[in-house]
Amino acid sequence: MKYPIAPTYTPLPPHEWTVDRMRKTKYGLAGTIDQVKREIEALHKIGGNGELEWFGWFFDQGFMSWDESQRQLELFARHIIPEFR
Repeated sequence: MKYPIAPTYTPLPPHEWTVDRMRKTKYGLAGTIDQVKREIEALHKIGGNGELEWFGWFFDQGFMSWDESQRQLELFARHIIPEFR
């Protein structure tokens, strides 16, 4: 099903609130370092001029341990973001 259904706001039903859907729509990026780099590179090209307007980092809202969150941030800082300076 495609959203919105009507010209007014149509919320996404809860059964479609999935990680798979977030990845498919590029709302959430996940995977190996190389997979995330490729996804960011694809986003970077949107708009035709090669300028990514914004990028947000949202932690998992308390479902991961602090150690895991810190590890992910360190991986991102060391291996991913330097490719896009």
